[in-house]
Amino acid sequence: MEPVRSGLRTLVIAVFGLLLLGVQACGARGGESGAGQSTSTVRYGFGIAVQPPGVSPLYALPQGLNYWKDSGLNVEWKGFQGGSPAIQALIAGQVDVIMSSPLTMVTSVAKGADLVAVATFNNTNDQLPYVLPESPAQTPSDLAGKKIGVTSLESETVPMVKALMKSVGVDPDSVTFIATGGVATEVERFVRSGQVDAVVSNINLRQELEARGTNLRRVSTSQFDQIGWQSNLMMTRKYFESNRDTVQKFVTGLVRSHIFADENPEAAVRIFFEQYPDALPVGQTVEQALPQAVRQVKARTSQFKSYNGLFVNADPVAIQYYLDLMADTGALPKRIEESQVWDGSLVEPVNANVDEQAVRADARGWRP
Repeated sequence: MEPVRSGLRTLVIAVFGLLLLGVQACGARGGESGAGQSTSTVRYGFGIAVQPPGVSPLYALPQGLNYWKDSGLNVEWKGFQGGSPAIQALIAGQVDVIMSSPLTMVTSVAKGADLVAVATFNNTNDQLPYVLPESPAQTPSDLAGKKIGVTSLESETVPMVKALMKSVGVDPDSVTFIATGGVATEVERFVRSGQVDAVVSNINLRQELEARGTNLRRVSTSQFDQIGWQSNLMMTRKYFESNRDTVQKFVTGLVRSHIFADENPEAAVRIFFEQYPDALPVGQTVEQALPQAVRQVKARTSQFKSYNGLFVNADPVAIQYYLDLMADTGALPKRIEESQVWDGSLVEPVNANVDEQAVRADARGWRP
């Protein structure tokens, strides 16, 4: 009977070992973010309510290409009507991370919120005034006393333009801001009719205007052209410190998606419409919608630039310059330091886990 007892003992030990591994695995999936929430689930907020094709590298691609899933992440998207509601949801714990432009976040930090940006996805300044080619305005000083169109009077472009005016010695209050909305036909009407002398237009809107025959010329300074850090992944410091591995996997998926879209923007669009067929313009097929959507994706990836050879990296000096500008114009209630709003400690680990050439090869080989 001894061999039977020995075999039974071995079986019991093996089963117990498997059960223990299962409990440990469950513990690894949950608990980091508290309240029984699984760390494999990331609640992802975004400052726009409806996804256009141009933001496919920020969600549709890492989902459609299984970059997140293969890393053990389940990502849930939640759109908001602007950066302020997204930040409020982040502070309230309704989402884990958000992608947004920085002003609302840094304003919240200046007021005491414990938020931080850990990766940047737009190192260009896309919040500058543009004029028609024939406009007499050649420098920002020429816009003193003029009317400048912005998508919304609450948008972050307003303090950015005020900072631009102040930097060249122009009284920011001499400029009148007019809300034009973000629809190309309406913006074109404001510009062509002379209701505004300049318009702050992001790259997607400019491309739509150019497709309609309305070309625009930027009015800026070399210093303002270099301001980056304009689209960032943000979260509470508590979440970041408790979920670094999860955040690293999340950011890695976003980096791979941007590289894939840069190499094959048409594939990015097709993957987007596969997941969101309702996003097709009314009456259009994928083939008909493809040219404009591809332009949007190219616009997005053109802003995804490395700094010091590293993706999602940011220049601390440029961040501080931006913060000082916002404080100087009154957009920030007080001065704050770059270290209060930026933590780049994941930048190198993320880049080390991304094989850029392999991702580009996959993109070139992608087939519907």
